[in-house]
Amino acid sequence: IQKVTLTAMVGKLAKFAAGNESVHSSNSRQDFVFLADIARAAGADLGLIEQIEHANTAQEISELVVAKNLQQFHSAICKRAWDFAAALVQGALRPPSPHVPRATALAVENTHNAAGGRVLSVAAFDGVVRVARDAHLAVHLDGARLWNAAVATDTPTARLTRGADTVMVSISKGLGCPVGSCLGFARDDRARAWEIRKRLGGGMRQSGILAAAGLYALDHNLSRICEDHQNAKRFTELLSDHPALRPSIPETNIVMLDLVRDGDVADTVTPRLAMAGVRVLPFGPRRLRAVTHLDVSRTDVERAAAIISETLR
Repeated sequence: IQKVTLTAMVGKLAKFAAGNESVHSSNSRQDFVFLADIARAAGADLGLIEQIEHANTAQEISELVVAKNLQQFHSAICKRAWDFAAALVQGALRPPSPHVPRATALAVENTHNAAGGRVLSVAAFDGVVRVARDAHLAVHLDGARLWNAAVATDTPTARLTRGADTVMVSISKGLGCPVGSCLGFARDDRARAWEIRKRLGGGMRQSGILAAAGLYALDHNLSRICEDHQNAKRFTELLSDHPALRPSIPETNIVMLDLVRDGDVADTVTPRLAMAGVRVLPFGPRRLRAVTHLDVSRTDVERAAAIISETLR
């Protein structure tokens, strides 16, 4: 998520209000309220304004706005999605009414980024799928980090995706490819998927070289994802006693660092760490996100923890 100045953000918000552009901003609650005020003044619908005001991250806002720009598309986000339970999904479904949009699809993320890479269990996903089927909803699984979930739980990806109508996997995250995501669907849906991809501007003429990288990664990099998880745990261990930080306990390769000392905020701490040689992502007013991956070794993790400890001592 790109950090922009207030002036630039106002310009982007004006475009957003007209339905022209997605918004990128910091994960500041004040920014969210300001964004909602601008949207309200521009005449955006009340449902979208309410979702913006109660968003957890700027990523949620961006996804809401992009969805809104697609005509006849409405979305609702279940809070605490990383604790997905059938009851939460059931509670988010509105009864049929001519006054509100009808839900037609449910999107689930595994592992869950904003929850610090937490894994959605097989049992939880099965329960969510049952609710979706009872409500006649299609199920899409956002599996950008599905490989991590499979490794962490020692569960085949085929089992983790059972019940989903469509599955997205990324080959540019845990597998280390330069770019690329893949969409899985039933054979009969291929023509429809290609049509939608074209409608949204998709398509690359020279995609074969990307596919080659993906095939290499599947053959060589899947087996080493557990190293990323181990490195994330080591990172947490090294920072667990630091007085200025409260690191999350990682299930996979994402560690959230909460700033607990008065005066420390993400917007000021992040550039200090970058100057010292460690890049982390602001993920809230007092939260940072660190991610281990193919290009981060055990030595890198230990050095990063030492730099953070020294910089924030």
